Amino acid sequence: MGLLGFGGKSTVEVRFVNAADGSVIALSNMPPERLPETFAGMATTLDLSGQKWNVVSASPERKEEFTRAGKLTVTLSRVVVVDPQTLLFSLPTISNECGTPAGDAPPGPDVLSIHEDDWRQVEFVSKKLEAEIRAEIADIRRIRLETGEETDLGDGRKGMVFKKLHVRKRIPAPLEGCGLAAGDFAPFLPARTRFQGVGYLRARGIVPRSFGWVTEDLVPVWGVADEAGKAAVFCMHGRPNEGYAATLGAALAGFVEERGLFLVDWCREAMVGDEAGFRAYFA
Repeated sequence: MGLLGFGGKSTVEVRFVNAADGSVIALSNMPPERLPETFAGMATTLDLSGQKWNVVSASPERKEEFTRAGKLTVTLSRVVVVDPQTLLFSLPTISNECGTPAGDAPPGPDVLSIHEDDWRQVEFVSKKLEAEIRAEIADIRRIRLETGEETDLGDGRKGMVFKKLHVRKRIPAPLEGCGLAAGDFAPFLPARTRFQGVGYLRARGIVPRSFGWVTEDLVPVWGVADEAGKAAVFCMHGRPNEGYAATLGAALAGFVEERGLFLVDWCREAMVGDEAGFRAYFA
């Protein structure tokens, strides 16, 4: 068997493994040139024996490593085709605009990792966009009333699922023209832990110009700056505990009134702009 660069083999033994049960789906000897330079951060679909599979992980990840070793294990999950007529959503709305991570940084303690569906679900929006806010909330309410149904979440808990999903498109730049910096929010949401940026759970990369921290009351807050360094998006995820809510609500009320903002919780159809509103929202 001839040798390649890096002391590698002319073929690589590739073992395809089912992520569901660890069973071997297929075993193949493949020339390195038919394999990618790296599996890191790749969203790849393979067709094996007429069945589509998504690549979950690979070991080793890089061509240099698996060429040298002559062995590669690729873990796959089966692609399940779902009838869209039976599909149910756990949320009534998501944002059309979603930050795209860049780079190859793995999830870690320096990255605030959020679920993709949580992107811009609770955010500060300029009061100049009140008409657009109300129009989006009306569409979300229609989804809730016309397609929402109660379901059993287990352990005796009930929740709502939805047959349709409203994708918000009217407000691509919620803080445009407000002239706010990330530091303007800090006095009201003081940081306990700061992060280098924001990414997604189980995904590599960081959203460019993103920032984030966890407050002293353990509420994650995060945002994205524009090219001038001003806050283009600023979001909260979760709510403070009962002992801190009244203090935070009063502080935020003064801030949003001074800077011309609403705190909008899209899934709850809430548009908060004064102290009474914050008291009700945090209750």
